[in-house]
Amino acid sequence: MFWLISIITLLLFILCLILLSVIVVEVDTRIPGAGMRWGIIGKARIWYDDEWWLGIQVLFYRKNIRLAGIKRKNSKPVKKSLKIKPKKKLNTGMVFKKVSRIIKTIEVTECRLAIDTNDYVYNAQLYPLNFIPVGGKHIFINFNNENYLVLKVMCYPWKMLYGYFKK
Repeated sequence: MFWLISIITLLLFILCLILLSVIVVEVDTRIPGAGMRWGIIGKARIWYDDEWWLGIQVLFYRKNIRLAGIKRKNSKPVKKSLKIKPKKKLNTGMVFKKVSRIIKTIEVTECRLAIDTNDYVYNAQLYPLNFIPVGGKHIFINFNNENYLVLKVMCYPWKMLYGYFKK
C-alpha cells in the first residue's frame, strides 16, 4: 500500500512540474540561432557555427547533432487502400476560437526589430515608425545596415490547457 501511495505522489509531482514550469522560446538573428527551454525539464537550441547544429538536453541527457550529417532513409512506397472513408466536417469556427484562446495565453517579454532597406529614401519614409507610442520601443529603422530580430516569448502549459478547454 505504501508503494502505491508513493508512486501516485511521485506521478502527481511530475504532472505538477510539467504543468507549472514555464516554456520560453528565444529567437535572435544577430547570432543566427533559436532556442526553446521548458523549465528544468529540458531545452533545445539550433545555431549556426560554420554549419547548422542542433543541441538537445532533456534532464541529464545531452546531445549535439550536426544537421548537415543527417541522412534520410529511403522510404518504401505506402499502399493506398481502395476504400474511401467519408470525411468528417471540421468546425472551423470552434477551431479558430480554441487557437485564438491558446495564442492569447502567450506573453511576449522582449521584441526588438531593426530594419535597414538599403534605400535611403524608403528608410526616411519609414523613420517616423521609431517614434510611434506603441512600437517605438520595439522597432528601430536605421541607416547603418543593421537588420535583426530579437524575440523572447514565454507561456505556461497550464494556461494553454485552460485556454483550450475553456468554453
